[in-house]
Amino acid sequence: MIRLLPILALLGCQANEIAKAERDIMRMKKDVESLTEQVEVLTRTMDKRTKAVDNTVDGTQMPDDYDPDRALPAGDASRPDIIILSIDTLRADHLGAYGYERDTSPFFDELAANGARFEENFAPAPWTLPSHTTMLSGLLPPHHGAIEDATRIGDDIPLVQEAFRDGGYGTIGAVATLFVSKRFGFERGFDFFHDFDIQGAKMNNASTVDAEHVFGWATHLAQEQPENKPLFVFLHVYDAHYGYNAPAPFNEKFDRAAKIEDPLYNDYHHYKKQPLSDEEMAHQIAQYDEEIAYVDHAFRTFVENWRGNGRDAIVIITSDHGEEFGERGSWGHAHTLYREQLHVPLIVNGPGIRKQVVRERTGGEDLPGTMATLGGIAFPNGDGTNLARLLRKGGSARRGVSAQFAETSRFQTLKYRWFDGTYDMYADLDNANRKLCNIRVDPFCLESLYADNAERGDQMFTDMMNYLGEPWEARAAGRVTVEGGFIYQAAIRQHKKLNVKKGDRFSVHPPDAKVSFTGVKGLATGPWAAIGFELPTETAPIKFHGRRPTNTIVNLTDSEKEMLEALGYIQD
Repeated sequence: MIRLLPILALLGCQANEIAKAERDIMRMKKDVESLTEQVEVLTRTMDKRTKAVDNTVDGTQMPDDYDPDRALPAGDASRPDIIILSIDTLRADHLGAYGYERDTSPFFDELAANGARFEENFAPAPWTLPSHTTMLSGLLPPHHGAIEDATRIGDDIPLVQEAFRDGGYGTIGAVATLFVSKRFGFERGFDFFHDFDIQGAKMNNASTVDAEHVFGWATHLAQEQPENKPLFVFLHVYDAHYGYNAPAPFNEKFDRAAKIEDPLYNDYHHYKKQPLSDEEMAHQIAQYDEEIAYVDHAFRTFVENWRGNGRDAIVIITSDHGEEFGERGSWGHAHTLYREQLHVPLIVNGPGIRKQVVRERTGGEDLPGTMATLGGIAFPNGDGTNLARLLRKGGSARRGVSAQFAETSRFQTLKYRWFDGTYDMYADLDNANRKLCNIRVDPFCLESLYADNAERGDQMFTDMMNYLGEPWEARAAGRVTVEGGFIYQAAIRQHKKLNVKKGDRFSVHPPDAKVSFTGVKGLATGPWAAIGFELPTETAPIKFHGRRPTNTIVNLTDSEKEMLEALGYIQD
């Protein structure tokens, strides 16, 4: 036994050494994994920085047989073409027609001067997917349901391009980013729809779709149409979205060209803590303005070619949202509902359009019904107001209130805005904060008047919640809990949890927040959601009475998430 002790001791030492070696190997593996991740991040960052100074237009993204000099077929003399251009992230106040001091938009300004310019036009949301869905459906975000990147447009949501197609128009769509692509249902109703395979890894992460590509594809698709057929054309360009770097020579129109060491967009909250210097911000704004000038120039070429081929065309210029340049202490969009993020241009020019400046408030929800009427076809106004008579005759064709409601629930925010003609009321439901602003004297809402006008502010909040309704009903007594949202009941105001009795009605915000129910005996059921998840069954203890869009769930791929993160659409 004594002889065995040294052997056992030796074996014990070997076991300790083996265990230590295994731990060292595990640490090294983790170090390698960490270093690999860092290399990937640095590679993506360098790719973005390289692209930031690469301002060439990639000709390989055009059709192989594209001939810009090829004539367009003759149109329909009795019905004009309808061409709508949405310039992503374009603030109205950065166009000359809206008073901007830089010469960013000579062509847009000409169209405005010889057509109709809407002074107070607002988007319903400060980011791409919900705003464009409204632009083509006439429904506000709570009614169409495309409010997050997990949901695409439901098949039951009418889209104006379907009405144009059914009314005898050829329909063409050309778009430049994922949130207006086939991935989210925007191709429905278009005879020809080109999204540059934007959901593929190559296009997401290694290429840029410039305005010339979008306009070139639309021209090419139009060249393929039969004679005497009117066209509805939806164009979406992404150039004014960060990162801004227009093709030469526009990249030096207002400031120096981009450098590899220039700041890259990180996320909205990053710049709250680490704001750009005045010089850095001025350069970013100059680059943004250069992108607008580039799009303006490219669109002039497109429209002059179109009309030069003898086709009558009503041209509409608008945007899905604006951009913040330090007004709230940061840079970006999707987080607030103030003027810099929602005030967007609306310019209409073409045959039969009266030359005028419209000062009444309008919104993206007004566009589909208006475009349809201008094209001589029927489409429901939805949540909007038809502006066609106003465009043709002038005066006022107002019924109801446009741009009354706006919302965002992006990035763990939950903010609503309500308008009543003189005041905007902003409600941050997540933080239980409200602001009230007289927009006639303070359009950017720099000072809240809520403390001195609480009665009016409270009434506007109540009016807004009544407008949104209380579609949920308790079938039994218990407690309702909402995950990632807010419960409202008129008598109780606001809670994350709400004790209910049978027959109580309430609302849940945002509509994709998950709702659970705990009965008096402690039995929990759910979760359910009005959008993007299961509704309660007939035997469930709560019921949903509202209209539920049939939105399909979108499971983003890794490459899609990577692109959206690079663009600021996915943030920690």
